[in-house]
Amino acid sequence: GVSMGGMIAQEIALRHPGRVRGLVLACTYGDPGDDIAQIRSGMVTRLGGSTATDGSLAIDAMSIDPMSMFQELMPRVFNPDYLQRELPTLIQIFSGAMQWGISMEAILAQVHATMTHDCSTRLASIASPTMVLSGDSDRLIPPSNSERLAKRIPNAKLVFVKGGSHA
Repeated sequence: GVSMGGMIAQEIALRHPGRVRGLVLACTYGDPGDDIAQIRSGMVTRLGGSTATDGSLAIDAMSIDPMSMFQELMPRVFNPDYLQRELPTLIQIFSGAMQWGISMEAILAQVHATMTHDCSTRLASIASPTMVLSGDSDRLIPPSNSERLAKRIPNAKLVFVKGGSHA
């Protein structure tokens, strides 16, 4: 599982251990630490919203400009070399998605789901062989989260991809 998919994979391994032979958890976390909260808060502010002291978002989904969101996320998701080389393709893909419409409500619901994910106290019960993988240059979910995740899962192997980003 990658990113939110890694959070889902953790829950599957915890709730249905007999159905999981092994896990690869990439660019994900067991709980959103302070670093993730700061990243999210900064992004929300730059998109015209705010974050309350309890962590809830105050942002009008209808007021978010999809292009601003695209510009905010791309440098966090991809490394600079990839962006320079592939930006025209990424813009083409994003433009194609815009034709079908982008649900900001769905995106904000995904943000909420990832920010409330916390299975950190249960991770020690994962018995499946696990590899935790992260780019050492991930700016969306910093590599320190992978270190914490690997420490909490018994016998997990931690692997960093040199120069790797979130995507």
